[in-house]
This record gives sequence, structure tokens and C-alpha cells, in this order.
Amino acid sequence: MALARVSLALVLFSTIGCATVRPVMDPAQFVAEKRPAALYVTYNDNSSVSVSQPRISGDSLYGTTPGVEGAEPVAVPLHDLTSIRAPQHDKSKTVLLIAAIAAGTAGGVFALTQVFGNSCGSNSFHADNSADAGNLAVSCN
Repeated sequence: MALARVSLALVLFSTIGCATVRPVMDPAQFVAEKRPAALYVTYNDNSSVSVSQPRISGDSLYGTTPGVEGAEPVAVPLHDLTSIRAPQHDKSKTVLLIAAIAAGTAGGVFALTQVFGNSCGSNSFHADNSADAGNLAVSCN
């Protein structure tokens, strides 16, 4: 049962994982394969904007961008952009997160065994009826 819980936790963390916003080298391939919810684009004049629901057709990026009256459509030629960045899974951060959780769990278990290690186990309690006529004494041997 414990192995199943650990396996479930590892699967959960591997799917959620940690993400880092990094440059996209091949925007057309990245958008087609990963279908990101948003991209962060930087124009040639160094202004930046986020593009939601991005798609690439030909040599242009299409999507929506936040505007005064809600989402506004955007279409920009790729040659007008200096960079396109997107949140991408970061395997090293995910591994560090899982290692930190495992170390914290191990440390917590160790601390609990140190605190409760000298108390009675479930099989060490003994009822003593001979103490007083109406009182039951419990001892740890």
C-alpha cells in the first residue's frame, strides 16, 4: 500500500512538476507539439506581450492578448519578434523538489521515531487487576 502511494505521488509530481519560462528555439514545432496556453513574445523594439491560445500559420503568430476591453486578437510576423518564450517543464527542478520532499519525509519519520521510540509498543501494555479492588492499572513493561 505504501509503495502505491509513493508511486502515485511520483506520477503526480512528474506531471505537475516545475516549470521555467525559457526561450523557444523552433516556435512552429513547439506550438504544434506542446500546445502551450501562452507565449511571451518580445518585439524588435523590446516591448513584450503575452499571447494566449497561440498558433503559428506560415510565418506569423496568431492568438489573443489582454486588452482594455478583454482579449484582443493579435497577428504578428515572426520576423518582427526578437524572442519567443514559454513555460517549459524543468526536469532538474522537479527532481530537486521530489528529493526535498523525500528528505523532509525521511527527516520527519526519523524525528518521530526518536520522540516516540522509547514509549511502549502496542504489545507492551499490561493490565494489572490486583492493584485496588475497583481500579485498573496499566503499566508499560
